[in-house]
Amino acid sequence: MAFKEPRDLIEFLYIKFLSADTGWINSMYAKIIGGMVLGGILVLIPLLYSGIESVEQLSSLQLCLIFLVMQTCITLTVKLGDRFVDAIAKGLGNIGL
Repeated sequence: MAFKEPRDLIEFLYIKFLSADTGWINSMYAKIIGGMVLGGILVLIPLLYSGIESVEQLSSLQLCLIFLVMQTCITLTVKLGDRFVDAIAKGLGNIGL
């Protein structure tokens, strides 16, 4: 496709990318946010029982592990979706949480 003016290229890009079906983008954002919430819950449960009163009491290794757990939850939630969330919810239900 040959574009005669730069405006034609801009209109083509607008029609191609901005007005396309973006339903998959919205669902991916929802999965990412869900993974962050799930990872936050999994990290927060041990922290509440450990007696840590502030973030300054955490070592850099603990902060890196928290980041790793949250990133893993985000990745697995995006890849597996509801199956991963259901498995975590079932596991938390089995231990009484």
